[in-house]
Amino acid sequence: MTYETDLLQLLSIDIPEEKIREIGFLEISGIAHYENVNSRIYAYFLDQRNYPLLAELFINSLIDIVFEKTGKKIEIGNYNVNTEELTKKGNRIDITIQNKSTRNAILIENKIYHYLNNDLLDYWTHFGYPDNQQIGVLLTLNKHEIPLINKNQFVNITHLEWTSRIKNSGLPHGLPDKIYTYLNDFFRTITYLTKTSHMNEQARFYFEHASKVIKAKQTYEEANSFLLDQMNILASKIGWKLYGNELGIRDIWDENNKCDTFYTINYKPLLDGKLKVIIYIKMIREDQKKAIMDESILKNEIIENQIVEHNLIKGENFRENLEFVYKDYELTLDELTCLADTLYQKIDSDFQSLMSEIFKSFYSKIILVSQDSLDTES
Repeated sequence: MTYETDLLQLLSIDIPEEKIREIGFLEISGIAHYENVNSRIYAYFLDQRNYPLLAELFINSLIDIVFEKTGKKIEIGNYNVNTEELTKKGNRIDITIQNKSTRNAILIENKIYHYLNNDLLDYWTHFGYPDNQQIGVLLTLNKHEIPLINKNQFVNITHLEWTSRIKNSGLPHGLPDKIYTYLNDFFRTITYLTKTSHMNEQARFYFEHASKVIKAKQTYEEANSFLLDQMNILASKIGWKLYGNELGIRDIWDENNKCDTFYTINYKPLLDGKLKVIIYIKMIREDQKKAIMDESILKNEIIENQIVEHNLIKGENFRENLEFVYKDYELTLDELTCLADTLYQKIDSDFQSLMSEIFKSFYSKIILVSQDSLDTES
């Protein structure tokens, strides 16, 4: 099969798109995968002293899932919730929910990415309650086997099963806005953690079509190489030097001129699949101070050549590149084939006259300053 045929076959397949996901506060803080943090969040929402209706929703959702999976109904009533409960053996139970008066308890071992290596039997005997009045929950991202010795004590429930049951039951009305925000953020994080523990659509697509995708990547690199060559040719045609290393953006600067005003070619849209290039004239802040331009000449150039004037930003950095004027160009494939020639013609017709006026204004100021100095001396 030929190289071109492979690529054409790849193009005929629907390629899964990247799904943009809203980042939550747990990911921002880098603690989304911390089990103890995760446990404390569950415990906060389970705590009847905080938001009773919300706690009722959390506990009832959990009890219902336990009943559906085991047939065991736990009547927990008024309970206390605790995290990192220390056993006599020195182990720590992630979350305990217990009613001391009725001697009922739910023991939760919370797993995110860590493997199960816990003494669940020690957890089970911690309170000393009758077997029919307590249940152990192994809370995991994905389905997990319960060790044989704990089969009648623990049940596996996934984070997504619990949080989905809560969401589907409907959140209670009247909660503070920030609590709704925290809850939805937490639910999104649980969904994200669950999905990242599996291969997503894009990764699966790659492995199913790896050889063709690699060939497609090679064509991308060839395209980028072609564009870089064209930028070098363009700089050579102008008679200036090419600078920069940012993907899809290059500066073209006259190294013999003492000015920090130059062209910038943004051809990144071409690499992103759009037949578009943006040409800028950029000025370092100091050049803005030096330039003395006739406003009427500037306006005429901008209007005549349909250039967009950019509001110059007064940045703090002395070397900050600032856009002076720019223009977008939609290209045809024929124009792209000889890109250096195409851009050279566009610069010559739309920008060259303005650039000359800018340089002329610098020289005018130099002459004025020199003349002022002579007048002072005399």
